[in-house]
This record gives sequence, C-alpha cells and structure tokens, in this order.
Amino acid sequence: MTFLLSLSPSLPVGPLAVRFVPNHVAIRDLGVALACLGILLMIWARRHLGRYWSDKVEIKTDHQLVSTGPYSRLRHPIHTGMLVGIAGTAIAVGEWRGVAAFLLLLINYMIKARKEERVLRQKFGAAFQEYERKTGFLAPRLYA
Repeated sequence: MTFLLSLSPSLPVGPLAVRFVPNHVAIRDLGVALACLGILLMIWARRHLGRYWSDKVEIKTDHQLVSTGPYSRLRHPIHTGMLVGIAGTAIAVGEWRGVAAFLLLLINYMIKARKEERVLRQKFGAAFQEYERKTGFLAPRLYA
C-alpha cells in the first residue's frame, strides 16, 4: 500500500497529488540520493543481521544480540533505511502522497520495532537494556 501510494501516478489520490516541493531536478536528485542511501543502509543492516533476520518478530535458535555494523549505532537500521528510502522517494516524486506513504510506514515500523524490542528484552534481559542505552531507536544517539 505504501509503495502504491507513493509511486503510482495513475492512483487517484486527489489533494495528495499536489506538490509539496518544487519540480526541480536538484530536488528530485536529492530524493533519489536519499532513496539510494536508505537502500544501502537496509542492505548493510541485513548483512550484519544474517540468519537472525525474519519478516516476523521471532527469536531464532541460538539467537545472539547483533551489535555490529549499523547495529552499533541503531537498534532498527533496516526500518531506518526503509524510512530514509521512502522519504527520498517522497521528495523525488514531490507530492503529498509520498508524505502520506512515509507516515503510514513510520506508524507501521514504530509498532513493529516496539514489539521487536519487547521480545529482545525478554530474551537478552540486562544485555539488551545496556544495548538500548548505547544505541538510538531509529536515529543514532549523539551520546552514549
């Protein structure tokens, strides 16, 4: 739904089709660059998560707390990458429907990330609490 809303030019979205940024090549290029950065962050995070990745919230056999790569600064870098990517797409498309798609995705990821954290807190206890103290939820902490 989010991608359809943000990318489909034929989807009747009424006032959401109004531009929120000027139709300028530099703005479009900035959006494309952000979208690419978001994708790269997702790939980097996915590689560090390895076999522990799942589209469902679950603990795998012999699950370890991952704190390498982007996980050394962020607890949810895949979600962050997707949000940066969709924000870039929204800027590149330039219409309010992209902002709506971003907000829908943000709500979805906030709910999922909180659920992931409850499960990880149960599994790893004090180790996860220390990890939480040192890392940012969706944006890196400026201090630890």
